[in-house]
Amino acid sequence: MKLIINTIGNFKNLIILLAILIEIGWLGLTIKNNLDSNTVQTEAISVLAKSTILESKDLPVFKKDAATKNIYFWPGSGNFFSVEKNHISSRFDNYLLDEYGEEYSNLPVQEFEHLIKNVLKQIESAAKFVSQTNSKIPKDIFDLDRKFDNTIYTELSKNLFILRYDWMGYSKNLYTLILPERDGVSIYIASVSDAAEKVNFVKSIITPLLLLVISSLLLILLNYKNYLIKGQLESVIDQRTKDLLEAKKTIDDSVKYASSIQQSLLPTGENHEKFFKNYFIFWQPKDRLGGDIYWNFSDGNNFYFAIIDCTGHGIPGSLVSMITVTMFNSIINQRTKESIDLSKVLAEINNNFVNTQKNNKDKLSNEGFDGLIFKLNENNKSLSFVSAKTPLFIKRQNGKVDEYTGTRKTVGYKKDVVFHEKTVDLFQNDIIVLTTDGIFDQNNSANKIYSKKRMISIIEKGELNTNILVQQILSDLENFKGQMAQRDDITIIAFQV
Repeated sequence: MKLIINTIGNFKNLIILLAILIEIGWLGLTIKNNLDSNTVQTEAISVLAKSTILESKDLPVFKKDAATKNIYFWPGSGNFFSVEKNHISSRFDNYLLDEYGEEYSNLPVQEFEHLIKNVLKQIESAAKFVSQTNSKIPKDIFDLDRKFDNTIYTELSKNLFILRYDWMGYSKNLYTLILPERDGVSIYIASVSDAAEKVNFVKSIITPLLLLVISSLLLILLNYKNYLIKGQLESVIDQRTKDLLEAKKTIDDSVKYASSIQQSLLPTGENHEKFFKNYFIFWQPKDRLGGDIYWNFSDGNNFYFAIIDCTGHGIPGSLVSMITVTMFNSIINQRTKESIDLSKVLAEINNNFVNTQKNNKDKLSNEGFDGLIFKLNENNKSLSFVSAKTPLFIKRQNGKVDEYTGTRKTVGYKKDVVFHEKTVDLFQNDIIVLTTDGIFDQNNSANKIYSKKRMISIIEKGELNTNILVQQILSDLENFKGQMAQRDDITIIAFQV
């Protein structure tokens, strides 16, 4: 039933909209026609043309018909302009005064006489021009049965003069048709005021305009209920939008605060400076929060450092990263000085993750990380490390890059995984480079990835300086990805022995 009602309502709206479009077209066409050729002006020319061929007995009736169209004319009869004397006869002067004096009877006599003399002077000038030109229109070309179409008007326009004058702010057009006679010229005059032309213009547009208003009101009434409903919906939407903006602000503030907490967990460079000549750390989460994090610890002669790429990024990744750092601190603190076994540390953290997820029957995802932890002895400069799918790169002084890999297992997914510890000899000025896989997996517009191979190539060509080397890697990455967004968290760390 509701569907039928909606269909009927939509059909009515469609019909009314079509009617409105037709009425707008009608109105526009009417206005265009009035602007192109004013109807009253056309009627005035027609009256002048017909008056030249009417019998005198028909003039009173014709004059009355013309007046209904806001056109007042005085037809010519006889010769009113003498070529020899070169002036308008006094008889025409009197007729003109009689004809048009009534229209302006309230005007002062002197003003009216001045106007009439001015009009007569212009008519006399026009009549003289017609009498002396060769482009005359013979009166006998007009046939009483012939339709006065645009062709006739075009022919008449050669001998038609329009005089415009103003009295006290009231404008008037005087159409004067001057045709040649045997001994002079006959003058035919039609008078049309601006006000009459405007009235005719309004009359011509009032019907389509009125229909347009009625149709529009009808459309509004039919849709009034929908309008009210729409207003209510907009009010609800505005309130929901306001609530969402407030919720977004709350979330943004919380994320900003969480980001500051995560950054506070990142170690300072106090321990780094003791064991290395120089170092450079670049840490850039994909979002405000990230799953990448790094950690360090020193027990005097040994420096421990870990780089960690936790599952996911954003808020979930940051939570896992904080849990991971907490585990590192807890497990390391339980061990005595000089008895820290890296493989056992990573194995214990792995089992903790597995046990936590095993106890959570409703878990939505697995939590864990890829990462690497190394130990550097200050005295012998040997580097021991344990890795979970995270490579270690060493740039030697001769430019060569050695890559060392660890266990191909991720922390947190399988219990009792054995992580093997490896030892690497270091030499003066060697640079240790650690990175998460965010840089390797970065894509460009051609959907190609940056790759580990490309980064190794940049390290080989790069400077033997941690700051410059990392900046060279980042610059090459930026050129590679172009306008593509960062795909994952990115961390790059370089230490120089």
